[in-house]
Amino acid sequence: MKKLYLFLITALISCSVYSQKNENVKEIPKHKSAVKKIYNITVPGSAEKVYNFIINDFSRIYRETSDAHDYFIIRGGGAMKPGCIIDCAEAVKNQSIVHEYVVEEMKKNKSIYYYSKPSRSIAKVGKKEIEGESNVYVYWLLEEINGSETKVTFTVITQFNSSFEKFMINSVLGKYRPWKKHFIEEMEGFKSVYTKKI
Repeated sequence: MKKLYLFLITALISCSVYSQKNENVKEIPKHKSAVKKIYNITVPGSAEKVYNFIINDFSRIYRETSDAHDYFIIRGGGAMKPGCIIDCAEAVKNQSIVHEYVVEEMKKNKSIYYYSKPSRSIAKVGKKEIEGESNVYVYWLLEEINGSETKVTFTVITQFNSSFEKFMINSVLGKYRPWKKHFIEEMEGFKSVYTKKI
């Protein structure tokens, strides 16, 4: 009986800690037939400063963060806010992708979440152009380390139409490999540009 009480108390404490940990950030769901990319950077400044920079200035500095970036435009201008639509385009090697992001959720100084359902891609293979679609989910999670630094966790989930398509694109055709490299490049680019601008 004593072991049972101990188990229940431990379980309750664990649940309490888990809920507190996830209370202020968007919980990232699992998506079938998806590729998830996660990258962390640490930048100077408070979480508030980083959050305000992303929602107000990211569209302006987007092209500076990577040569692969074409545009990131908030329709109607102004700051990023829930419900707004973002037109975005980027290209690596022989592949290009156009996103129409919808900002779903923002928690001040904590998280930003937007998605594109679907994003449209074109891959040039020889003289052929192969068109494709995928759903893309983007998460920015901010965690203030102290008053002078913030950890930024950037997650992008690309959901394909089926497990077979995911396998073909990743394992057989290798079309997703350049995007994995670009993912790191763009976040290191963001860190560099942000650090210079603040």
